[in-house]
Amino acid sequence: MNENSKVFQQKKGCKKKERKMVTLKMQKRLASDILKCGRARVWMDPNEIAEIKMANSRSGIRKLVKDGYIIKKPVRLTSSWRWKKRQIAKAKGRHRGHGHRQGSANARMPTRILWMRRIRCLRKLIRRYREIKKINKHMYRRLYLKIKGNVFKSRKALMEFIFKSIAQRKKARELAEEVRAKKQAIQAKDAERKAKKKKKISKEMEARKKLTKEAARNEAKSTDKKPTTKKATTTTTKATKKGDDKKSAKKDEKKKN
Repeated sequence: MNENSKVFQQKKGCKKKERKMVTLKMQKRLASDILKCGRARVWMDPNEIAEIKMANSRSGIRKLVKDGYIIKKPVRLTSSWRWKKRQIAKAKGRHRGHGHRQGSANARMPTRILWMRRIRCLRKLIRRYREIKKINKHMYRRLYLKIKGNVFKSRKALMEFIFKSIAQRKKARELAEEVRAKKQAIQAKDAERKAKKKKKISKEMEARKKLTKEAARNEAKSTDKKPTTKKATTTTTKATKKGDDKKSAKKDEKKKN
C-alpha cells in the first residue's frame, strides 16, 4: 500500500485487522523427532490448529499422530505419471514412427531374444501337456526336437499339430480295434464251424461203432446157431443114408429071388 492510502484510511477512521500467525515450531520439532523425518515432511491439520497448539509434550503429539491430525508426508520423488502415460500410448502404437526410431530393427528387438521367447513358450506348453498326461514321453521327445528344428512358428501351430496327431492316433487305434474285433469274430465263426464239424464226425463215428457192434453181435448170434443146424443135418443125412441102404438091400434081395 502507498503512504497516501494509509493516510486516507487513518483519516477515514477504518482500522485494518492484523492477523497474528500461530507459531507451531515446538510441535513441529517434537513431531519430526517422533516421526523420524525432517520438519518439511510434517503435515499438521489446519482445521485443528487450536488443539495442536495445546499439545506441548511428546505424549500429546503422539496422541495427535494417532488421531491423524499430524501426518508424515511421503518422500518427494520424480513423478512417473508422465512416463506411464507415454508407455500406454506406445503400447497402442503411438510415438513409434520412423522419426522416433534409433538403431536397426535387430538392435531395437534382437532376433535372438525373439527366438528364446518363442522356444521357452513352446517348451513350457509341451511340458504342461506331458504333466497332465495329454501326451506321452515319446511324443514329448518328438515334439521337443521339432521345436528345436524351428518347425512350429507359434503356440497355435504347435497346439494344432498336437490335436491333429492325437486325433490320428485315436483313429488308428479305433481302426486297429475294429480289425481285431473282425478277426476275433471270424476266428469265433471258424471255431464254431470246426466244433460243429467235429461233433458231426463224432456222431458219425459213434453211429458206425454202433453198427459194427450190432454186426458183431449178429455174427456172434449166427455162429451160436450154426453148429445145431449142422448136427441136425448130419443126423438127417445119416437117417437118409440108412433108409437108402435098407431100400437098396431090399432091392437086392428081390433081384436074387
